[in-house]
Amino acid sequence: MKESINNLVTDWLIHSYLYYVLGQSVITDGEFDYIAEQIKKNWSKIEHRHKYLLDKDFLKSAYYLPKSKYPEIIKSCAQSILSGKIECRRYLKNIK
Repeated sequence: MKESINNLVTDWLIHSYLYYVLGQSVITDGEFDYIAEQIKKNWSKIEHRHKYLLDKDFLKSAYYLPKSKYPEIIKSCAQSILSGKIECRRYLKNIK
């Protein structure tokens, strides 16, 4: 379960980058909101190296990072999802 909780940060960053920076949406708004809600709900349990990029209070709104703040690995994953090399839904299947 802890791995799934920590993956929420990755999921949020990838889908935030896809939507707010690249203008591409590969999950529904409801799925994105679910990720944000689960991050808020499990905030104290999350031990992800990129957690510092998120602000628990801002996850309530259309919060996103400036393009330059997204880690390169997140940008690369997002591009892989768009090119079909990675199935984005696999990230979501274990957290619901």
